[in-house]
Amino acid sequence: WSSDVCSSDLLDLELDYESIVQLSFIGGEPLLERQNFLVLERLIELGNTGCFISIVTNGSIELNERQLNILSKFSNLNICLSIDGIGPQFEYIRWPLKWTQLENNLKQFKQIAKHVSVSCMISNLNIYNYTDLIEFFDLINIQATCTIVTHPVIQLNTQMLQTFVDFTNVAHGHGFKLNCASVTPL
Repeated sequence: WSSDVCSSDLLDLELDYESIVQLSFIGGEPLLERQNFLVLERLIELGNTGCFISIVTNGSIELNERQLNILSKFSNLNICLSIDGIGPQFEYIRWPLKWTQLENNLKQFKQIAKHVSVSCMISNLNIYNYTDLIEFFDLINIQATCTIVTHPVIQLNTQMLQTFVDFTNVAHGHGFKLNCASVTPL
């Protein structure tokens, strides 16, 4: 079964929760959606805690004990965080989110999830601080995929172009996966 269904519709569908192999929660902020946790509870009730659960989050939501308990029941939980900067830069890019909250949540995610990873977008907002980002991911032992934003076209001066080249070399040296993405408005 594969479809783009709003989480509020999931509980109304007649799904065979016992045979679900993979379930992904993406778009918006899935940890804010109460229905997502009801779906996960249904999987737990039916004993399907071995299915692959993937959640893509900005990491800003402080989960309560009940939510953490639900997530911790899944043996194959993947949480991917969107992090494009650290400290004040994170707060600037992802305003009004707070860096300290993200750090606290990241520690909790690492305790309950089998896989925790990061997806970061490298753009003109963070290109000059990319080494801080890479060093942070190395320090906390998190796998990251960095995507270089290439659209809309950015007029690169010589210094910024050299910084992009340096970023590519440093990222590859640290074992980071790099993508180039054309990010276009909807």
